[in-house]
Amino acid sequence: MSEIAPSPAPSPGPATRQKLSVFEPLEERIKELTSSQAELLGRIQNLKQEVQKWRSNVEAQSKTLKTELLDTKEALGSEVQNLKSDIKEISSAVQEEKASSNASFRNLEEVGYHTIYAMMLYCSSSTSVVQPKPAMICFCL
Repeated sequence: MSEIAPSPAPSPGPATRQKLSVFEPLEERIKELTSSQAELLGRIQNLKQEVQKWRSNVEAQSKTLKTELLDTKEALGSEVQNLKSDIKEISSAVQEEKASSNASFRNLEEVGYHTIYAMMLYCSSSTSVVQPKPAMICFCL
């Protein structure tokens, strides 16, 4: 039998070069996309860092404001207690003054009643017309 000699490997010819030239734009596009991907990843990292800084600032401000709010709340609570105490003192002073005034008015009423009674007795015991004396008028008023 005759032996068939293996055919030599074809050398890259114009068809292979044409195939490679078709892939060249794809390789260019892959390089562009890879570069774009790296740029986008960099942007994302920067944005993540900015968000983290912003979050830290917000948390710090929140803590500061919370502390200030608690301090203000305590100060207002203390002020309210002082005001309540002052109101109680004023109220008790007013009650004492009222009681004192009532006692004074009762005494004046008693003096007035006694004066009127004395005048009535004086007028009834005397047969002549009595001229009222200034002192008696003052007591009656």
